[in-house]
Formats: sequence, structure tokens, C-alpha cells
Amino acid sequence: MFRPEQLRPLGTYLLLVILLPLLELPPFQYRAPLEIRAAVEALHRGTYLEAAAHFAAAAEWQPRRGDLWEAAGIYALQGGDPQRSEIYLERAALMQPSTNILIQLGDARKQQGDAYGAIEAWEQALQTGKVPSGLYWDLASAYLEQQDLASAARVLKMLAEREPGQAEVQFHLGMVSAAYEPEAALAYLSHAARLDPGLKDAVSRITRSITAARFADDPAYSLVSAGRALAGLGEWDLAAAAFHRAVQIRPDYAEAWAFLGEARQQAGMDGLAEVDSLQALQTAVELDPGSLSAQLFLAMYWQRQGEPEKAVQSLQAALQHNPERAILLAELGNALAAQGDLAAAYEAYQQAARQAPQNPSFFRLLAAFSLKYNYQPGEVALPAARRAVLLNTQDPQSLDMMAQVLIRLNDLCNAGRFARRALQVDPSYAPAHLHLGLIYRLQGQEQLAQQAFELARSLDKGGPTAEQAERLLQ
Repeated sequence: MFRPEQLRPLGTYLLLVILLPLLELPPFQYRAPLEIRAAVEALHRGTYLEAAAHFAAAAEWQPRRGDLWEAAGIYALQGGDPQRSEIYLERAALMQPSTNILIQLGDARKQQGDAYGAIEAWEQALQTGKVPSGLYWDLASAYLEQQDLASAARVLKMLAEREPGQAEVQFHLGMVSAAYEPEAALAYLSHAARLDPGLKDAVSRITRSITAARFADDPAYSLVSAGRALAGLGEWDLAAAAFHRAVQIRPDYAEAWAFLGEARQQAGMDGLAEVDSLQALQTAVELDPGSLSAQLFLAMYWQRQGEPEKAVQSLQAALQHNPERAILLAELGNALAAQGDLAAAYEAYQQAARQAPQNPSFFRLLAAFSLKYNYQPGEVALPAARRAVLLNTQDPQSLDMMAQVLIRLNDLCNAGRFARRALQVDPSYAPAHLHLGLIYRLQGQEQLAQQAFELARSLDKGGPTAEQAERLLQ
């Protein structure tokens, strides 16, 4: 990564440009200062690749000038040519392997996809003396991309020793440790929470999972428990590493294989590992055909691949072993609906709600199915949403679902009432702001609608609600 503060001042080169022509030198010795002058002029124009070429030409006339090769490499990198930058910086490193040259060399290799080469250069930079904090983060990230958690933790420990008061360092060190040595993570995570109280919720989720797994006295189980907590925080790369370590310890652990398959999908790691998501999920099913996780994740895999027929097969197989699991029935409804069999999907969703009559989630899923496919919203969605609200009158999700149903039924007055009730319970619930904005728009109150959409977008940055809000704003 280009770091402007590490460049040599241009004044050094300008001085050379001024002084060297004054000396009585043979004609061929003027070539280097002329190239340097051209490089400086190119820099003033902002044409970095041209400047790099001139610095390299100057270095060819004065090949022992490592600083010229360094300048050529840095500006080639800034100009977007990491391959040429690597060539120049390697020549500079042969003469004077300074911290800056090695860091830039690692950046050039990283931009070309050469993770191992980048790691080699950055590790050498660490040996040269004091380096910027950013290098530790870059190096740790490179090791994590290679799933080398032990090395990533080593680098983060070095940074933690250098900056002991940085909560972020302690927290990331704890999460990395949780993925391969859960017990060692507890001290780092606790320290992070003390330094930054805002991390307490995330820390407690991981530490509870780790400490609860102690009673099993099974390292693989501890890793799966920690991995599930990491997944809950959205750290799918680390979760995948934890699950992978678990199956290495216990190759017959079906649940670990199932979670490994799901984590690799979520992390976008298919094709980057010896065992891809589908192979991991199929291994889990072979080890334990009755595993709820294995069958459910396999069905979700087929859904994502756009093959609902195979998802239905997986779910039906799972239901043979777990006939009363509401979550399987709801997912079966989802797959059947995607397949186009809405009547069978409705029956599956309804059966899921009957299996868990006190759980509002399954009534919301039934209502959502009805709205998505416009399947008898008055007869199906309305009573389902009403039941969800009655089960928990303080649940913003259920209140907002009722608002959505009433919007579909064109009862905007009552829809607004339920959306506002949802926001009274949880003012930060972005979907309710989105649907309230839609109600305002349908009522012709465009200014209020715009305000509601903007608030929904800000509360769910990067999420699906923000995307919908953005479309409605445009």
C-alpha cells in the first residue's frame, strides 16, 4: 500500500538537478541528472509512471544509486504498475534493504496477488527496526488470508506489546486466538473489554461460548462453539478457520463439517480450499444423516445455487429424522415456494407454525411468504401477523410485519399505527422506518417519506434495508 509519508523529499532531487550541470563532467555523465530533472517535472504534472521511468533511466546510468531505484519503484506503484515497481524495488533492496523499501516491495507483491512474496518482504521489514503500525495489520491480514492463524496471532501479539492500550488490537488478537486456541483468547478479550466498554457485548458472546464448552472437555467441540460465536459476529473467515481446525482434530465430527461448509460459503472461500462447501456439507450428511445442521445447511446451499428441487430433497431427508423440527418445515416452505409449488409451501409454513405455536418467528415467516408471493394476503398474512403480535406485543419485528400486511391491504392508517409502535419499542429498527416512509409516500407526504428513507438508510449501512431505502430515495 502506498504510504506518502515514507517518500523521500523532492528537494533532494531538485538540488541534484541544479548542481550537477554546473560541474565539468563528460557528456555521458549528464544523462542521470537530465533524467532526474525529467522525473521531477513528471511528478509536478502528476504522471507517476512517467516519473518512475525517468528515475529508472537515471539509475541505469548510476546503478549504485539505490535511492533512484527506490524512487522508481515507489512511483511505479503509485502509478498502478506493481509488476514494474517490484522489479525496481528488488534492485533497490539488493543495495540497501531499508524498512521503507521492504514495505513497498511487499505492497507491490500483494497487489499482484503474491501473498507469500508480500509476507516475505514484510517479515524482513519487521527485522530492520521500528515500522509503522499499519505494517503489523497488513502482515496479520496476509497471514489470515492464508489461514495461518498462529502467525497472524504472533504478529498481533507484537503489535499488542508495542501498543498495550489499544483495545482494537487486543480484541482482534482475541478473535484470532479464539479460532485456533480458544482458552488463550479469554485474556485478550477481557483486556479489550476493559479498555473499551463498547466491546463488552461482542466479547461476552465469544467468552460465554468458550467457557461453556469447557465442560465437554473436547477441543474440537470448543473450536466449534467458538466458531459459531465468531460467525454470529460476522467473522466468517475466522469461523471457517475454527471449524477447519475442529475437523482436523476430529474428522468424524459431522457438526463441524456442516458448519465448515456454511462458513466457507459465507466467507466466499469456495475454490480457495482443498475441500469446498459442498464437499464439506456432503461429508457431514454422510457422517450423520440425521444431523439437523448438516441437512439444513445443505438445503440452504442448494437454494443459493438456484436448485430448489435438490433443497427440497435434502429437507425431506432431514424431516425423516427430525419430523417435528419447525425450522426444517419453514425452510421446506421456502424451497417449495422457490420451486413454484405455493400450495405445498403454504402447508409447510403452516405446519411449522403449528409445531411452535408460541414462537412468533414462524408466524412472521408465514406472513412474509404470503406477501412475497401474493398468496391470499387477507386470509393468510393478516391472521399470521396478528398472531405474531399477540404472542409478543413488544416485538418490533412482529409489529412491523403487521404494518407491511396492512400496507398490502391498503389500510394505511392502521399500517402507520403499527409502524410507529414498532419504532416506539426500538427507534433504531431500520425496516420500520422504511415501511413508515412508504406509508408517507402513499399518503402523499413526500417530505416525511424522504426523511424516513434517509433514516432507514443510515441505520442499516450496507444492509438490505439500506439498499431498498436508496432505491426509494432515487
